[in-house]
Amino acid sequence: FLDTNLTDIAIGRFIRLLKQYQPNVIITSRLYNNTVKATEPIIIELEHKYIEIYLGESIAPSRVTDILSALGFVAIGIDNYYRVIVPPYRATRDITSRADIIEEILRVYGYNRIKGKPFEMNCIPVPIEPMKSLEYNLKDLLVLKHKFNEVHSYSWYDNQWLKKIDFRDDSALKIVNSSVSQYEKLRTHLLPMMLKTVYGNRVNEDGMNLFEIGRVYNNEGALCHQPKHLAVVMYNTLGSEMLKELFLRMKGLCDSLLKSVKNLLPQYKPGNIDLKWVHSNNQLKILYQPDISEQPVELGYICSLETSILRLFPGKSNMVMMDINLEALNNLPEQKIVYEPISKYPETYLDFSLVTDKNIPYSDIDSIASGFINENLLGRSYVATYEGQNLPPGVKSTTLRLILGNKNKTLSIEEIDNVKSGFITHLKAHNINLR
Repeated sequence: FLDTNLTDIAIGRFIRLLKQYQPNVIITSRLYNNTVKATEPIIIELEHKYIEIYLGESIAPSRVTDILSALGFVAIGIDNYYRVIVPPYRATRDITSRADIIEEILRVYGYNRIKGKPFEMNCIPVPIEPMKSLEYNLKDLLVLKHKFNEVHSYSWYDNQWLKKIDFRDDSALKIVNSSVSQYEKLRTHLLPMMLKTVYGNRVNEDGMNLFEIGRVYNNEGALCHQPKHLAVVMYNTLGSEMLKELFLRMKGLCDSLLKSVKNLLPQYKPGNIDLKWVHSNNQLKILYQPDISEQPVELGYICSLETSILRLFPGKSNMVMMDINLEALNNLPEQKIVYEPISKYPETYLDFSLVTDKNIPYSDIDSIASGFINENLLGRSYVATYEGQNLPPGVKSTTLRLILGNKNKTLSIEEIDNVKSGFITHLKAHNINLR
């Protein structure tokens, strides 16, 4: 658009030219300008720091106001802040923004006075969020190392599926404005909807290894707690004789994951988990005890599928599941790996077969064995468990291996026998006999 103030100037210029070429012309009327909307000056505000950022170097505030005034602008500077009034004849042409004002300053200041240099910017690394790092590490391990497939389900239950597996969760939060009553409850567990995923693919797949990482929603008084969980499912149709192997595979997977992400060695104890899909006999709680003096932290559980729900799947199907609370796992400190040079002296080991009641968990046996201390004892490990012939009913034999050695010398027969007799005495003190 044009500046309305130019109308009078244009008419005056026209009359001057007319009289120059036609001296006898007589003007018989007064000048009348029918302006509908007059062009007004515009106001542009900017900071002195903004000008210096664009120029790339410092400039005195007085120099800025002098340049703008010389160019016909009205520049009012207050506390390194400028209020620039742009005349209409410039406002309708090339001055509409702060960058245009800076360009006018630079034309007078001199382009040749600006020295080229790279733009400086402080690069601050984004802090690593521990939970995200834990989540990504678990996904990489499950997919790349253990060949699992990741699934994603909605954050709400399917009420029809819950009815099918006879699970009623009255503690679940309800979505007030849910448009479909079938999906009105927020999930409190990941595994029920993972069972639906397995059920939907049961015809096409003989076996599935699936996992999901997602939030569950627990109502805790006036607050809603939304912890992240890892749910894992191993499913196959090879027959009931494979259930024990499948269960041990899941336990080994748990050991591998916790060892890889936190360098932790979990403990397992039979639990009392009252959930519809958890088999009453085949269930283990996953625990970690940072120190003997501290209470163990419950991380989750491993279980096989309850028999009544397993009947929904093809005959001879087996399913083992695991649930880990990632919030609890993330709060545990990572155990640093300490390097120890290999001893130049040879090591040896002794195996002991301990006879106990078959219902005593290995964690209790290991806890008793850990109480034995000897300067030549480097460590211990689990070897095997045997139940069968040559053992009384209700009894099992657990074989432990003691690793012996000394960093300063080769052990003598007498020193090895001393460890052996000391360990046997320690076991007898706890009413454990050797096989």
